[in-house]
Amino acid sequence: MFINLTADQGALILGLSNGASFVGRVLLGLISDYFSNTKVLFLCAWFTAFSVMILWTVAKSFGVLLAMGLVFGFFAGGYVSLVPVAVAQSFGTREIASIIGFMYAAGGLGMLGGAPLAGFLLDVTRPDVSYLPVIMTAGGTMTLGALCISTWAYLSWKADRVQRVKTADTLS
Repeated sequence: MFINLTADQGALILGLSNGASFVGRVLLGLISDYFSNTKVLFLCAWFTAFSVMILWTVAKSFGVLLAMGLVFGFFAGGYVSLVPVAVAQSFGTREIASIIGFMYAAGGLGMLGGAPLAGFLLDVTRPDVSYLPVIMTAGGTMTLGALCISTWAYLSWKADRVQRVKTADTLS
């Protein structure tokens, strides 16, 4: 599953993905001013999972791989910037350091083990090296994370709805 990119093309994809991450952090942060932080975080989680599971899987050309890098970068940037505010919105600021620390520690385990696991999966596919097991493992864990965030978003929405009903009842 090699598409014969040059080093310059690979560097361009990486650089533009990082640029899209910057734009995503700012733009999705602004969008979250008008919508729930948790809802925007929900979209970020699903679009990053989609970019890996679908776009990277079908990337057989420079253009598709570039699109994958841009989508991933944009929504991953939003994810990074929205986690602290969504945690504060959902749980308050009293325990924010512990909650965010736990979330980043859990993600750190994946980062720590991800590269060796990817190398192992690539070695297993020799002599015809395939990135598909690596893509599916990365995409699968991102999808699992998106499911967890979906549950969080649903419970947050439900709690907000209960609070609005209680507030409406006290005003009546």
